[in-house]
Amino acid sequence: MDVIATSAVLASALVSYFVGWNIDGYMGILVSIVVGYSGVKMIKETIDPLIGTPADKQLVDKVIKDILSFDGVLGVHDLRVHSYGPTKIFMSVDVEVNCKDDILCSHGIVDKIESFIKEKYDIDLVIHMDPIDPTDQETIMVMAKVQNALVNVDKNLSMHDFRIIKEKNKKKAVFEIIVPFELKLSHEEIIKKLYQELEKDDVDLELNPQFETPFIEQ
Repeated sequence: MDVIATSAVLASALVSYFVGWNIDGYMGILVSIVVGYSGVKMIKETIDPLIGTPADKQLVDKVIKDILSFDGVLGVHDLRVHSYGPTKIFMSVDVEVNCKDDILCSHGIVDKIESFIKEKYDIDLVIHMDPIDPTDQETIMVMAKVQNALVNVDKNLSMHDFRIIKEKNKKKAVFEIIVPFELKLSHEEIIKKLYQELEKDDVDLELNPQFETPFIEQ
C-alpha cells in the first residue's frame, strides 16, 4: 500500500515536472480507491472470524466419525459450530441413544465423548442426548417410507428426529427436514409433494415437519 501511494506521488511529480500536466487530483482519486479497497478487505478479514464463517467440513466429518465410534451412540445430527476468534471453537450436537438404556450409562458415554473431543481437537463439545427406540418396528417402517418419499420429492432433502404420535384414530409424524440453501421449493410445496408421494405408497399419516437449513458448508 505504501509503495502504491509513494509511486503515485512520484509519478505525479515527474509528469508535472517534465510534461507540465497537473495530475495530482487524478492520482489522489486513484490512491483513495486503492486505500478504500484495502480497508474494506482488511475489515472483512477481521470481522469474518468474529461473526462466523462456514464450518470446516473435513473437521466436522472427523468429529462425527469419532462420536459414532463410541458404543451406545446410534446416530448424530444437528452439529453446530461456534467460532470465537480464529482459534477458539465450540460445538454442540444431538447424539441419539437407546431410550431403554440406563440414563446414567448414557450420560457417562456423553461425558467420555466430550472429553475425547476436547483432548483430540481442543474443541469444547456440548452434547444433547436424543433418546430413540431402535426396536420400534412400526416407527422404523413408517420412517423408511417417509424418507423414501422425501428423496422422491428431491434427492437433496434429508430428515431426522422422526417419531410417531398416536392421537385417537390418527397418527402424526413429527420430524425435521433439512432443506439445502439452493433448493427452490417452498416449505408448502415440499409438504404437498410429500403427501402425494406417501399417497402412492398407501401411507395414511398426518405430517408435522419442522424445517431447517444445514449447519455446515456442503
